[in-house]
Amino acid sequence: MKRKSMLILVVVCIVMTISAFGQNEDSTYTFVVVDGEDWTPQIPKRSVSFRQFMDTNDMVFKDIYHLWQDYQNDLLENDMSYRKKDVTKYWYDGEIETYGDGYDLYKMLALSYYSVYVKENFIGINKRNDTLYELQSAYYNGNDNTFSLWYVMTVPVIKTRDGNYKFYNKFSLNKHKLTSYKIDFATYLFPQDYPFDKKNAKQKVEQVKALSKHFGLSNIKPIIYYVDFSYTDVLHTFGIDVSLGDYLDVKGLMHEGRANIPSRIVTYTSGGERHCHEFLHVLVSDMRGHYNEETNMFDEGVCSYFGDMQRKNYSKSVVQLKAFLNDNPQVDLSKDLCYAFRDKKGKYVSEGTEDQEHSITKEWLVGEDVNYSYIILAVVCDIAFRQGRYNKVRQMILEYTSDNDLYSLVEKHLGIKQSDVDKYIRDFLNATY
Repeated sequence: MKRKSMLILVVVCIVMTISAFGQNEDSTYTFVVVDGEDWTPQIPKRSVSFRQFMDTNDMVFKDIYHLWQDYQNDLLENDMSYRKKDVTKYWYDGEIETYGDGYDLYKMLALSYYSVYVKENFIGINKRNDTLYELQSAYYNGNDNTFSLWYVMTVPVIKTRDGNYKFYNKFSLNKHKLTSYKIDFATYLFPQDYPFDKKNAKQKVEQVKALSKHFGLSNIKPIIYYVDFSYTDVLHTFGIDVSLGDYLDVKGLMHEGRANIPSRIVTYTSGGERHCHEFLHVLVSDMRGHYNEETNMFDEGVCSYFGDMQRKNYSKSVVQLKAFLNDNPQVDLSKDLCYAFRDKKGKYVSEGTEDQEHSITKEWLVGEDVNYSYIILAVVCDIAFRQGRYNKVRQMILEYTSDNDLYSLVEKHLGIKQSDVDKYIRDFLNATY
């Protein structure tokens, strides 16, 4: 056997996690690199506690609880390692057949719920009938001074004929209660009392079909589009009882959209049938021929330029971006296209303090009703479209592989060096809009 040289690289990341009693704990990550290529991390333990007064010695409880923890631990390890474990074994076969690689629909609305950065309080398990159970768990981050509840999730568990337990999506149990309406490639789902706008839904489907032809797609595979009155309603249908992103706006209805690309399910709040942003996320992935979760920000720009963003067309959002940049000259898009720090007065700045520069405190650039970070990338698409129409945008979509490559993509296809990006975009907006 050929002897391999082994390099041991120890990377220590101190992650402050707070126990239920306010004590601080440190997590240490150890990576092993073999021949400079393969590495296996020592996965930190997730913090999990039980709710009081549960019979944790019951065999059914033990089986379902350990299944849930094993699944989350494997998800975490898959995120941190090149060696991927098969996590489909935890799910009912019918869910995988129905949703493909997007079988865990909880990830669409409860991002990385299994992360080491939050703590889990396992609430318990209820039996619904002879073959159906439901577990419920809460995820939070807190310390002595603050407590932030991130998610509370309810997950169905099926007992199979061979006596094993498998996870099931709450959406799968709830979707039969919804009305279905098909328009070409799109199957809309909505509550029976929801005032579905068939005319606008058809117009958006036709818009997406026309755009797909411009980008060289001959046909669009089926997509499910679920629309409901509120974000709370959407969350509950998918088994999310509490979400960090809900109950944030007392001034009006929250409007939120999501796309689970592998399952080809998209969702939006009231009026979603009048918008196509989430449709376009699936379309962009179809153009690549595969799903790449590392291309988030540029894809948001594409969907905001050719579609819409927070119920507004690009032509309106880009005027808001122009005003924002003119009012904030301290934001330098040559340093970061999408993120910035906040100064003591809460204003966005590209130059952070020494402490900020050494921490993860950058934020999206957002306004009251607009995500400027999305629209900045939409401007990149705007410039590309003016230079080379659909073909140039398509080339950028196909060649883009990571959000870390934004500047190289812009320089290669648009001829704008990183050092010139800020001035170029500002001049373009002021001259065009």
